[in-house]
Amino acid sequence: MNNFEWLLNIREENLAKCSFATELKLLESVLNSQAVSTKERTSLLSKATHLTKSHSNYEVWCGLNLIKVLIKDEEFCLFVASKILDALMGITDSRKVREVKILRPVLRCFLEASKIIRKHSSLTREILTPKLSLFYSTCVKNFDVDPLAVSEVIRNLLAYHPTTARPYLKRLLVQYADTIADMTYWPESPRCCYNLYGLTSSLLMAEKETPIDKWRDSFERTLREAVNTFAVFDNFIDIMSDDVSKKLIEHYKAVKIEPLFPPLKVNVNSMNSIMQIADRLKRLFDILQSYLYCSTGDAIQIPVGRFFNFLEMVCSASSDVLSFKPHVRDTSLQNSIDFVLLRSQYFAYRLLAASVYSLRGLAAPYCRRLLDMFNTHARRHLKSCKARNDDYANSILSASATMITLSGYIWQDIDVAHLTSLANKIIMSDSRTPSGASSPTHSDSRNSEAYTFVSSKRVVQSSIATSFLKSATRHRALSQGLFSSGVRHMLQRLIIQKDFDDITFVDGAEHDLVSMMTSKAHSDIPIAMLSSMMSRNEILNLLLNPKVPITIPRDKIPTHDSLVRKNFDEKRKMLDDVHPKTDFSKKLKLDPVAYESQRFESVSISSMQSSLDIRYPSKCSTDDIPMASESPNSNETSDDEEAEIEVPELDMSEDSDN
Repeated sequence: MNNFEWLLNIREENLAKCSFATELKLLESVLNSQAVSTKERTSLLSKATHLTKSHSNYEVWCGLNLIKVLIKDEEFCLFVASKILDALMGITDSRKVREVKILRPVLRCFLEASKIIRKHSSLTREILTPKLSLFYSTCVKNFDVDPLAVSEVIRNLLAYHPTTARPYLKRLLVQYADTIADMTYWPESPRCCYNLYGLTSSLLMAEKETPIDKWRDSFERTLREAVNTFAVFDNFIDIMSDDVSKKLIEHYKAVKIEPLFPPLKVNVNSMNSIMQIADRLKRLFDILQSYLYCSTGDAIQIPVGRFFNFLEMVCSASSDVLSFKPHVRDTSLQNSIDFVLLRSQYFAYRLLAASVYSLRGLAAPYCRRLLDMFNTHARRHLKSCKARNDDYANSILSASATMITLSGYIWQDIDVAHLTSLANKIIMSDSRTPSGASSPTHSDSRNSEAYTFVSSKRVVQSSIATSFLKSATRHRALSQGLFSSGVRHMLQRLIIQKDFDDITFVDGAEHDLVSMMTSKAHSDIPIAMLSSMMSRNEILNLLLNPKVPITIPRDKIPTHDSLVRKNFDEKRKMLDDVHPKTDFSKKLKLDPVAYESQRFESVSISSMQSSLDIRYPSKCSTDDIPMASESPNSNETSDDEEAEIEVPELDMSEDSDN
């Protein structure tokens, strides 16, 4: 209780002399572990509310953090809910709320308190609802101070209190548009982007009259601005030579809608100025992605055909196919345009993978055409020296894996031949620079941090290529040569990493190889070599000796995940023996639990077809059923437009990936 009594007796002038953040952590542990009476908690709350009325911003910050720690006790928060909200509303009336360090704790305290009060309808009606109008007004006035924190709080409150927020919706939309138009720093965190970009969708769905129509108009407005922004490239490359691109650009240029961002001013003599095009497209793509991911609760209309045609137009534009305009003669300018265009395509591939995951069945009619485009881009990436970009290659493989997983079918092996070669190339480029080959010395911290960043990035790139191979090898249409080349490169990488004792990677590589082995049965898979390297893997031993009778019940056969987990636990135990760690589980007395494998009953396919339904993923509401604006037959590719590509058989005796 020393820390608790110290906080009760501390004076305001002594706060600056202590480490208050450390004492807050100790106070939280004391409140959770020891029996602190309600009277003592009330005394501490009075101390906190007194600090919030101080003229010093630091003392106000201390008081807000004390309140944040106290409201974690739900019973106490309900007991003093009125005092807490009054203290928070008192700060919103002052000018201190214009400071980020003051506004952010106020928003978080109000959000946590509202979540607890909302569980009781009587307290919500008597205490919380009268304070919401003033709180919404504070958010509108201070939106530009911290847009990320304000967006998170508003989106949470709109889900439960949309009626109270309706008088402030138009002002919030205007403030939102002005703020994002002037923002120079954009967060990279997915959670921050989701809250910031998804605010528009939440505000529109809170409208009283025709929310669905306003949502559709806002989506069309954002898509139109993205098309017009990409049309800026037509000043350098002849994009309008393609009939589909020309028709799409002319359609959105004819629509007169107020733009979301100010017009771009591009100076061709400055690389940073040209890079504004890619930055603007990234913002618009993130906003479009938030429209697809945010829950609406109602059926909405999405122009699926125009949406995918636009993404295909962005991904297909290249100086290898389209010619530069006659006035673009400088080689450095052409290289700058190629780099910015490649960066824009990287963002488009990310949006394409996310939209396929979100739209699911609505994207199925476009899967084959898009997969052909991915395969063509992979071939171009393999041949072109100026297009060497690992992020770009991984974005292609990630979008392709999503397409293959959605469709569940590969039409021909030539549809993924170049994609498989690209994945093998990334895997082999990773294996040539193992993690233990060139580790930096401990004396140079900068080199150590750079090495850690490069190693982590290499692991991410290799995992994307491996996930594509696992998605592709599940289908029988994949030829024996392509499948064997993927297994050979994975095996070579496993052997190299085993020499450097990279246990973390080896466990993941073994899991991927076993998954590829069990997903497709081929005759010339080196199962004996794999089994010798992974002697404890019972699945490969079973494939080596298929005639051995199984003496255990079928429902007791260990699954693949349990075997991999067992193998990992054994290797981790070997490490713990060398470097023992404190076992905190000895203090707990847990009763053993027996788990039984789940049995599946046969289901009639004909009975399932009538119940099929297309819905959003788990991030969205289950009631969100979008409607496509175009028929699938309008996007089919004719037989004359499809070009056959002859891929030679790969020689398994060669170790090179050419």
